[in-house]
Amino acid sequence: MKRLLIFLLTVSSIFVFTACQSEDIVIDENLQPGEYFQEAQTASAEYEDYETALLYYNTFIERYPNETLLVIEAEYEIALLYYKMEDNETALRLFNGIINKYNQPEAAMLPAWPEVLSKKLIGIIEGKAEENPAGEEKPAGSPKPPTEGE
Repeated sequence: MKRLLIFLLTVSSIFVFTACQSEDIVIDENLQPGEYFQEAQTASAEYEDYETALLYYNTFIERYPNETLLVIEAEYEIALLYYKMEDNETALRLFNGIINKYNQPEAAMLPAWPEVLSKKLIGIIEGKAEENPAGEEKPAGSPKPPTEGE
């Protein structure tokens, strides 16, 4: 009886452990460029699954490096995701990388909005850093910096 109980507990534990493991996402190699963005935005907006969204954007950049207009959009979305995850150091680095692309000769063919929004978010992030230089928690009721829509 004792062996049966141990056996059942072991099997149950293995089942629960394997059922709880997250599956690695395999991105279909036949996706069209727009589908990467759609999947990333669904993961981000509907499920707040920023890691999956990052995977889709980064995979798009790896698979379509010559799609210049879409690559800059993917890079902006990646930076924005890091901002949403409150990894401001990475977000700042990525937003600044986007702005640097606009200082290159080929920048004339890039859409203006990633540069404009990157500058705006850099200002917001740097404003947060100035308001809270030591990383101290702000008192309740402290005003928040404006978000993108404000």
